[in-house]
Amino acid sequence: MPKYYYKAENTAGELCRGVTQASSPEHLETFLLVQGKRLLSYHRLPEWTLLENRPLSPGQTSAFCRSLGTLLEAGIPAVPALEILEKETGVSAVLKRSCRKIREAVCRGQPLSEAMERCGQVFPQQVIQSFRSAEHSGTLGKNALRMAEQYGREAQIRRAVHSCMIYPIFLAGLTVVVLGILMNFVIPQFAELFSHLDPMPLSTRILLAVSGVTQSFWREILLGILIAVLFLSLLGRLPSVRRRRDRRKLHLPWVGGLYRKLCTARFSRTYCVMYQSGIPVLTSLQAAGEAAGNRWISAQLERAIQKVQNGSSLSEALSRVDGFDRRLAICLRLGEESGRADELLQAVAKTLENEAETEVKEAVALLEPVMVVVMAVIIGFVVISVMLPLYQSYEQIGMGY
Repeated sequence: MPKYYYKAENTAGELCRGVTQASSPEHLETFLLVQGKRLLSYHRLPEWTLLENRPLSPGQTSAFCRSLGTLLEAGIPAVPALEILEKETGVSAVLKRSCRKIREAVCRGQPLSEAMERCGQVFPQQVIQSFRSAEHSGTLGKNALRMAEQYGREAQIRRAVHSCMIYPIFLAGLTVVVLGILMNFVIPQFAELFSHLDPMPLSTRILLAVSGVTQSFWREILLGILIAVLFLSLLGRLPSVRRRRDRRKLHLPWVGGLYRKLCTARFSRTYCVMYQSGIPVLTSLQAAGEAAGNRWISAQLERAIQKVQNGSSLSEALSRVDGFDRRLAICLRLGEESGRADELLQAVAKTLENEAETEVKEAVALLEPVMVVVMAVIIGFVVISVMLPLYQSYEQIGMGY
């Protein structure tokens, strides 16, 4: 609902201003008349669509689907269920606005999936397509719970990865802060003291040179880093660059194997949920390819869909996709022969997610002592570079006596 800034006059003739929501100027005028005010002028405020259309996180999507599915399965119609979700205290502002828009659209006769699609990028396309299929089959509650389980698992994996990376990120940030303090405040105090030394140790000369550069050009260095980050961020948004970057991620020495498992698990779980929701195979493939989170894989899936349309089996088409774990095609082939493809895909997704989570924890367990050693080496180099000239100056003073 749009917001209006208005000027009005009350019954005492006093001028008052304010901001309020109204569906139309006529609604605004009626609203003020009820309060005993006469509208003098108004103008509509701009809507911050970028903030209102911010996509929901996997955890928020899971909570929305689980709450909606539970209410629908309990026999509560869609409109009261959305009203209940809108009034929940733990719901984000974006979801509250979206629930209000969806409820108003459903009251006007629009289907739930169409109303969700009109909210922009708030809800994932997989959820919208699943709900659209469920509206025809009458299984909206069950499909919502399936999507809640899928996005709940995705949120769980992200939380596990983020929690594992907290300590390494803290160590890296602490190292940068300590180096900044040493280079800009501590080392310059020794520069004049060491200037008379001849010869000056190599490590000390290097340290003083780096300290002088950071002191003299710290603004230019920060500006250069900012420009580089912005340039790389804009460059990374180009489709061709994103495809090449995502392709390289899949073939990195150790990280590539972990990344392939995560992409394969997302694809398997999404395809399984979409297919169980009654969505056609080709549509499920397209949605699962987008959910994999890799542009290189998504581009190849377009060719895989064409092969399926030409009569190839799904396992054969996916076996030629560069980036998937080999177990996906094997389990699909077994599932096609036994008629249990959905069960085997769920098993593959769960196995790959567990393996990826374990590998992340093991990698972080190795990364933490490595970062401690790196931090100790850097600080040790600084300390040695400061102590060597001090010992050298003491020797020169002793020889003078």
